[in-house]
Amino acid sequence: MIPLDQIVYDIKMLMSGEEYSDDNALDNRQIRFWIKTQRAVLIRNELNKNRTIDPDIIQNLGCISLIVADRAECCNLSSDCTILKTNIDIPSPIELHHQVAITRVGPIDLLAKAFSFVPYQQAVFSGNGRFTQNEYFAYYINKRIYIKVRFDKSLKIGINKINVQGVFEDPEEASAFKLCSGEPCYTSSSSYPIKGWMIDYMKNQIINSNVKLINMIPSDKTNDAKISNTGVKA
Repeated sequence: MIPLDQIVYDIKMLMSGEEYSDDNALDNRQIRFWIKTQRAVLIRNELNKNRTIDPDIIQNLGCISLIVADRAECCNLSSDCTILKTNIDIPSPIELHHQVAITRVGPIDLLAKAFSFVPYQQAVFSGNGRFTQNEYFAYYINKRIYIKVRFDKSLKIGINKINVQGVFEDPEEASAFKLCSGEPCYTSSSSYPIKGWMIDYMKNQIINSNVKLINMIPSDKTNDAKISNTGVKA
């Protein structure tokens, strides 16, 4: 797979021919936005057909710390009941028909059994049965992952970190998270989490959908900013 900047470059090449200017008024940030939104649409459409999630589009957010929160989460009020939640906002997962595209919430040991990830509406009732009262249930709401379990059990086990994986609307948001090695989960040189077959289709959709805007944008034709198809300034 290729990094996002290469996809941006390819789209500029298609828009402007064999040469384009890096002073072109069409900002790279705008192209990145088009790529992110088109990618999300393509993946949402695919996953809503109940197809398996390809590992190439899944991002691993590494080890995320948990904090204790009051279940009421209401200003100046307390329910005297507590719950565990991530200490940082999670990148927005792609929203599907009946669930969000979180693929794993579980222990930091990637070979350990993952928690049951359920919609918030189902989490209200999860763990109340005879055989599920000691199970871990995870759900996503208000940009955080919550862990529902008997709190005395979580204290006894000493759970304070979890691993989260998923398919996120903006893959670059994963740069705020770190792997166990200390490396960011995403950098500008990382492979962009998209399937190869989607790239050409996405490029065509972006260009065809924005052709009027593209044709209206002037470009600098001076040699100081002109970039050839080798990607090197002339």
